Amino acid sequence: MSKFYSSHFSITLLLLLPNLISLNLKSQIPIHERFDVSKGLHDNTAYDISLDYNGFLWITTDEGIQRFDGNKFLSFIYTDNINKSGSCIQFDYRGRVWYQSFDGHLFYVENDTVKTLQHFKAKNFTTFRIIDSILTFYNGNSLVKVNLKTLNIIDQLFLPNAEISSIVFFKNSYYISGNGIFRINVDFKKIDTLDTRPGIISIFTNDNELFYQTKSDISYEVYKLADTTKILFYSDVVRINWIDLKNNTYYISTNLGLQIQERNKKNYLMTDYKFSKTFFDNYGQLIASTLNAGILIIPNENDIKYFHNLKENFTSTIFTQNKIFLATELGKIFEFDITNKKSKLLYADVYKRQINHFIFNPNYNEFVIILNNEVKIIHPDGREIFSVENVAPKSVTIIDDKYYFVTATGGNGFLEHVFNPLKKSIWDSLYDASEKVNKFRKFTNLYRNRDVIFSSIHKKIFISTNTGVIIAGSNGDISAPNPNLFLKELFQIKDDIYGIDFKNQLYKYDYKRNIFNPIKIPYSKNDVRFILSNNSIFFLIFNRIYELKEGKPVETDLVSNQNIKYIYKFKDIFLEISNSHLSYKNNISERRINFPKKIIINHVNGKRPNDTENIEIKYEKGQDVRVNYTFLNLDKRSTSRLYYRINQGQWNPILSGTDYLLFPSLKPDKYTIDFAIKEFGKLDIIKAFNIIVTTPIYKQTWFLILFQFFILILFVLYVLWQIRLLSKKNKLVTEKAEIEKNLALMTLKSIKAQMNPHFFFNALNTIQAFIYANDKLSATQYLSKFSKLTRLILENSEAEQIDLASELKTIAIYLELEKMRFVNNFEFDICTCDDEAVLKEGSFFLSVFKWYLMLQKMN
Repeated sequence: MSKFYSSHFSITLLLLLPNLISLNLKSQIPIHERFDVSKGLHDNTAYDISLDYNGFLWITTDEGIQRFDGNKFLSFIYTDNINKSGSCIQFDYRGRVWYQSFDGHLFYVENDTVKTLQHFKAKNFTTFRIIDSILTFYNGNSLVKVNLKTLNIIDQLFLPNAEISSIVFFKNSYYISGNGIFRINVDFKKIDTLDTRPGIISIFTNDNELFYQTKSDISYEVYKLADTTKILFYSDVVRINWIDLKNNTYYISTNLGLQIQERNKKNYLMTDYKFSKTFFDNYGQLIASTLNAGILIIPNENDIKYFHNLKENFTSTIFTQNKIFLATELGKIFEFDITNKKSKLLYADVYKRQINHFIFNPNYNEFVIILNNEVKIIHPDGREIFSVENVAPKSVTIIDDKYYFVTATGGNGFLEHVFNPLKKSIWDSLYDASEKVNKFRKFTNLYRNRDVIFSSIHKKIFISTNTGVIIAGSNGDISAPNPNLFLKELFQIKDDIYGIDFKNQLYKYDYKRNIFNPIKIPYSKNDVRFILSNNSIFFLIFNRIYELKEGKPVETDLVSNQNIKYIYKFKDIFLEISNSHLSYKNNISERRINFPKKIIINHVNGKRPNDTENIEIKYEKGQDVRVNYTFLNLDKRSTSRLYYRINQGQWNPILSGTDYLLFPSLKPDKYTIDFAIKEFGKLDIIKAFNIIVTTPIYKQTWFLILFQFFILILFVLYVLWQIRLLSKKNKLVTEKAEIEKNLALMTLKSIKAQMNPHFFFNALNTIQAFIYANDKLSATQYLSKFSKLTRLILENSEAEQIDLASELKTIAIYLELEKMRFVNNFEFDICTCDDEAVLKEGSFFLSVFKWYLMLQKMN
């Protein structure tokens, strides 16, 4: 672990780092993040990249066009069998995304569907331009304007032999390249020829300046065009793909990397990448498309300008007033001057053995180097002063002007300066009492010693071992303040002693209580990584840097990457040393920027939201509500975590990579969904919208009132219907009773008609006469016939129809009675031709009536 040196001989801190560093300032690779096929990009050949109004990145590759939200790629595929690779991404007023294939087809993305501009096709790839609601492209013969509202042609300019290769719009005019450079006013009324030199291949603008590129047999030349003035801007064997301008610095995309041009100074970065286009977003990030590595995001402009890539793996570092010393695994020590940014090699081990740790003693102007099995003391000019072998050293610290203290695998002890053997020290008694091994005096025989720190004020040596931490004083006293505390690293800030255990817990030594106390940091130990500095303790949580002040973590303005190992503050410059990088951060310009985080609601249960914040969905029993969203975050230094809540309830974290929320069985109501990001313990709401689960129609108030009214009407109609049925039933009953009454009366009348009272009276008188005449036989016969007649009449009166035989029998009996009453004064004979004839009810009455009239005439 590195130790820090100060004017008070404070000891430097050691940290073993496995990554390569070199001081070759020409080969530079800024800290960046790469997104390629391994992360979802269709192809590593990215021809174009652009940022839309919402903040999405759009990229064209050989497979078509994709959208990137900072987390994942979304592909939009045109299904027809035509070439879909292209470039020239642009956006229209309706939010549609346009690009042109290299075969000349114009594609646009609308409602997540790729469409092509039907019936319009350029002869080849010539680029196009969208200005307001007008799209302009070249179809091989004419410059064509298309109305984006109707997708119809509204104007054309005939240019049959122009051989146009590209079109740009700059300062209210069209500029085209072909067999010359031409300027055309916006209404196609005027054409100016600006250059007719041969070999013109393209024209492009960064919205601030206009450039065009020519090709000769030996080089490419780029001219800056100011009105009609042409200024040579670039001449090289490498073709330029794009030029961007930021803070008076040009960023030139080429197939040999990114060229930085500032004040006539040129420097190539990232030469392994073929840059096709770059641009800076509103927050200082450089975003680039490449032809061989997908897309790149470089977090900050200063990471590009003030960046140095170092070649060899460095293992230890020392900070002094204005210099940094770097030790490497190949046994080299470099000196880096912070002020003039120059470096030089101080020492190189002949056998290229790794330097595990080293310190610098300014009083003697010497380095103490820890190798795998040797301790060396060398002069800055590389001369070896002396060495101690076969001790398996681990760490070393300065005790005073006379002694160093070394920890080793087989023990620990003192190492005396050769230049001052006669100088007196308070540690002489311990040194004399220690076992002498070569030039090394063993203080203890404890094994597995790790690190050592010396407090010059309290005159104590702190040693971390495999049995805990021991503290030794100049009087020979040894204490173990925390017997079960195993620290892997010790370091010192001013006179405060700190340690880190194997669980990544930070401790601070309390001199009064003689104990190491843990320092509480309000984050998971797995998320915290400590960064050492020349005058403070920093720690990294994701990409945010905190400083430990008065035992408490305080957020800083620094934003960095996960690989940072050291922070050195010199005046207004922060120097960061990371895995293989050394970069400068300006204290003012590097203050943390609040990058925008945006939530875009894609759809709710398949329904796309409109421009309002209210989304209505119909209620269905047992239906879950699924909210699909996109968390747009291109800030690659962001540590934010996404949360949500519903109806002002409890905040719930959202798992990283999740793009939807699921709310099971929401009842009809209005629900407010809030999205927030949490950074440094603070929640900031970034999106709020309402989901309105509409009440079913059968539960809505108006429907319930109407339904109740309808039920009431039905009830009234039912009652009226029942009353009518009852009335009808009563009427039928009354009519039936009346009919039955009439029938009874008719029956009675019928019986009366057949059983004439006169006939009964005469019959009874006749029976009485036979009785008075004592003619018992006649009375009996008459009575018998009379009873038969009476029975037949009663039986026939109940029948609806009477057969002729029965009727004739009745008449015959009746006539026989009448014949006996008139003492055989007449004879009768009944003849019929059809015995099965049927008489209707009442025919006997007619016969009797007729018989009665005839008898009256006879009398």
